[in-house]
Amino acid sequence: MKVRVLAAFLAIGVVGSAFAQNAATSGALVRQLNDAFASVYEKVAPAVVVIEVKRSSDASLSGLPEGTGVLLRGPDGAPTQTNQGSGFLISSDGYILTNDHVVGDAARDGITVRLKDGRKFPASLIGLDDKSDLAVIKIDAKDLPTVELGDSDSAKVGQFAFAIGAPFELPYTFTVGVISAKGRTNLTDSRSYEEYIQTDASINPGNSGGPLCDIDGRVIGVNTLIYRMNRGLGFAIPINLAQQVGDQLISTGRVSRPWLGIEIVGIEESEALQRYFPDLKRESSSTALHQAPQHPAATCARVT
Repeated sequence: MKVRVLAAFLAIGVVGSAFAQNAATSGALVRQLNDAFASVYEKVAPAVVVIEVKRSSDASLSGLPEGTGVLLRGPDGAPTQTNQGSGFLISSDGYILTNDHVVGDAARDGITVRLKDGRKFPASLIGLDDKSDLAVIKIDAKDLPTVELGDSDSAKVGQFAFAIGAPFELPYTFTVGVISAKGRTNLTDSRSYEEYIQTDASINPGNSGGPLCDIDGRVIGVNTLIYRMNRGLGFAIPINLAQQVGDQLISTGRVSRPWLGIEIVGIEESEALQRYFPDLKRESSSTALHQAPQHPAATCARVT
């Protein structure tokens, strides 16, 4: 009997020790993850900037995110509109990558960049590319902190994703989520090429132009879209594309793209073509019964 009781106590002790070890291990893992998240913010935030764009009241604001505007009065009493967005430093001498819809054509009205240390600088517009919704601006400063660019092609669905920006004029807001999907297309009415990274990291008006980062603090995307104001449905431009566009904007001020326009229309579907090719129409009609059904015509092919 004493042997059984002793064995039972030993078994309970072993189980209790195992639970304690598992709890300690779990706690250590949680603390490591906690530290990893904090290190992403500490690494990236100093290179994130808040962009304030001032436009005269007659300027178009249709491209700016809803909810970021503040109505002010200029020195002459005329109303002006100030909107906030985000961006991040890609060079130590002041080049900043952001969204086209954040800065737009605001060079004549004024762009101000605020750094995390509180310094403010006027910014000049280097180049815009509305097709990719990207822009580069520059401030006159040296030895600035910069982000580390990652590889958006190697990012995987399910990996952690982190967004930093100024949503609703709350600068340096840090949100955490995952990469929900890659290669999202047809999200806007634009005919431009689209292949967005989708994330459930919270993105709101004012986050536009800010970085989407991986667990190592490397930028993998430029936050740019919210799908119908739904929370948990944010989209970022892949950084590999953004880097290509940014390099061209810095070097030439614009983006050059080869363009191949192709439209394929069947003779039977176009009366105008039937007038130009009457013989081809008759030949097509006489052999129609011997041909396999045709696929629907392609509308346009573009090489970018």
